[in-house]
Amino acid sequence: MDKFKGYRGIEYDIHHRDETRWEWFAYPKKEEGPRLNGGVSGTYEMALNACMAAIDGWLAQNSNS
Repeated sequence: MDKFKGYRGIEYDIHHRDETRWEWFAYPKKEEGPRLNGGVSGTYEMALNACMAAIDGWLAQNSNS
């Protein structure tokens, strides 16, 4: 489990829910927006990739604001 690792300037963590389910959270700075979260069934790497994709998408959406 990663506890508050960073990716592209945003902290995230990943929790193992059970044998095959993972939940992730990403924490933009308070003034930048609410936390992001999601879950996947599969592997840690799948959860990490989903988290990073969500961060990339959020940054793309908010780059012009």
